[in-house]
Amino acid sequence: MISGTPLIFPSLGPTAFLLFRNLMQPAASPRNTLCGHAIGILCGYASLWLMGLTHDLPTIVEGVLAERVFCAALSLAATGALMVLLDVWHPPAGATTLIIAYPVWAAAARLEPAEPVAAERHQENQNSRLTKRCS
Repeated sequence: MISGTPLIFPSLGPTAFLLFRNLMQPAASPRNTLCGHAIGILCGYASLWLMGLTHDLPTIVEGVLAERVFCAALSLAATGALMVLLDVWHPPAGATTLIIAYPVWAAAARLEPAEPVAAERHQENQNSRLTKRCS
């Protein structure tokens, strides 16, 4: 709760199911669970940083952009590769990295002031696409 946002995320559901249903499988081990989600978080943020998207608005506000799609693909590939390389595979971590790299939602308090900015950015994107088509 340091950031003011809850520590509940969608990939926690599959993790809980895996832990309770398949306790003896390697993917359900505490090591794989913690390391897998940590790798997912790090790869998701690293891909955001590499694409220059760390300060952009969430996808639900800004819309689906090619940069976001590439960022999500990069983070998922890096997460999968690192989990296999380090032998700490945990399938729900793939969802964790996508949550970080392709944020779809934002806190309600952040959406309201972001709407005018998002509308302005959307208009700028439309204008730049139109300019590219005409030239």
